[in-house]
Amino acid sequence: MRLSVASALTVLVISASLTSAAAPATAPAAAKPQQSRYGGGDGLSKQTAVVIRAGGEASATQAEYAWIKEHYPGSTPISQALTPWDPDGKRYERITIHASSGDSVVLWFEISARFKQQ
Repeated sequence: MRLSVASALTVLVISASLTSAAAPATAPAAAKPQQSRYGGGDGLSKQTAVVIRAGGEASATQAEYAWIKEHYPGSTPISQALTPWDPDGKRYERITIHASSGDSVVLWFEISARFKQQ
């Protein structure tokens, strides 16, 4: 997958924040509406992908990493791959993380809205 420079920097900045020890125990008040950005399932398969409703590349990427931070605190991203469009008109991003448990976990995010709102 090719990332634009802005996307690569966004991923690096967000990735670094996933393992930050200085993260507050609770989300700031401004971050709470993010819950409405998500739908779908647990992200452990394409069929149960987390649906990212945020439009735009940077906003959707931030939403993905915020979801990971919330559901897999202390994890470290290993890889990220964009899938081709499915015949049903959906596109996915697959992010592999190293969870704090020591396991490698592949997470699926349905990101079609990112492209439809541009």
